[in-house]
Amino acid sequence: MKSKLGVVIVTYNPDDNVLNSIKASENFITVVVDNGSRENHVKKSLRRFVNENSNFIFVELDTNLGLGAAQNIGCSKLKEMNAKYVVLFDQDTIVDESFLEMAMENYNIAKQRFSNIGVLVPIYYDKQRKKVAEFTARYSGKYRKTSIRNDFQKISFANASGMIFDLELVREIGGMREDFFIDQIDVEFCERVTQNGFDIIATKQLKIIHTVGEGTVTKIGSLEVQHSNHNDVRRYYIAKNSIILNKLYPNDKEFVKLINKRLVKTIFVCFLEKNSIQKILAIFRGVRDGLRYEV
Repeated sequence: MKSKLGVVIVTYNPDDNVLNSIKASENFITVVVDNGSRENHVKKSLRRFVNENSNFIFVELDTNLGLGAAQNIGCSKLKEMNAKYVVLFDQDTIVDESFLEMAMENYNIAKQRFSNIGVLVPIYYDKQRKKVAEFTARYSGKYRKTSIRNDFQKISFANASGMIFDLELVREIGGMREDFFIDQIDVEFCERVTQNGFDIIATKQLKIIHTVGEGTVTKIGSLEVQHSNHNDVRRYYIAKNSIILNKLYPNDKEFVKLINKRLVKTIFVCFLEKNSIQKILAIFRGVRDGLRYEV
């Protein structure tokens, strides 16, 4: 099964941690897409590692085309190399060497249990909070947070990093939205997967360590508020793409409600972070540009 599974890793000014993900996938077809990073010792190490391993392709983009474009380029390269399935990784994703072996095994098990499987995802261990992150799932039409208690469980949304899917899915529903550039790409992809009748399945048999931004938990009385400390550029794209999601899926009222609720929270948490005014102004610019965007 190894020859059918490929890996796409997107990098942008990566640190040394990315080399761990690279080494974990050295026995699989792997495409590393660098999004116009500045020259540093990590890029040199990546080039050297790729040159020494025939399973690797290193695509160096001249400019930052965004996460979605880089992921699509990686998937296209895998298809050229006759891979059938893909695992997506971010540069800050940490996995052990057995992850990829187990990924294909668990995908096949999930496929037997869920005939309409579109995407399989692992559980995510949050380093900051030292706990497994919850997912959002839809029950009786309503979204709610849920933990993965079964070996395989239907969910609604997941991070792109760690996603496992058949490359045929891209042909059927399209790849990642490149116009989103960075944020909400995985949210939109998951919504499109389910809108097209496919299931997103989480399994506790697979686990990755994943960090969103420089995550922080702030206590307000008895309430714990988790926030990512994303910079103003990220806040801009979160806001802009949230508004675009409203336009793309206006008939899914619960989805629109969820997206808008998350946007309000994004504004609120800015007051708990440094450079709050700069971030809030970026959010309002994003809302403005999202309203102007034609879908």
